[in-house]
Amino acid sequence: MNWKISSEKDSRIISKSEWTQIDTYKELKENAGVYVFANDDLDVKYIGKAGKRRMILEDVQVFEIYSAICRGKDDGATQVKALYTNNNDKALTLEADLIKEYTPQNNIYLKE
Repeated sequence: MNWKISSEKDSRIISKSEWTQIDTYKELKENAGVYVFANDDLDVKYIGKAGKRRMILEDVQVFEIYSAICRGKDDGATQVKALYTNNNDKALTLEADLIKEYTPQNNIYLKE
């Protein structure tokens, strides 16, 4: 499903990035929030969340975008957008709501 600009008007979002090439993700802020991987047509491929200081920061055990890329969650994606929130709880609920809305292929877990 293609990204809708209306998704960026959620009250939990305090600021957002522009769409940027996925390999330049380190230019994003370290704030808590949700990140979205999409292809050039803005077809959403994956939605993830990051707690405060975990979006891109490399001096902690897990920095979320890099971890998602290492797990192949960027399959088919070329771009990333960040939606920043005030705290981890808002990021968690925003992520869940966006996954329900978009059902990105790389968020779906297959059961055997």
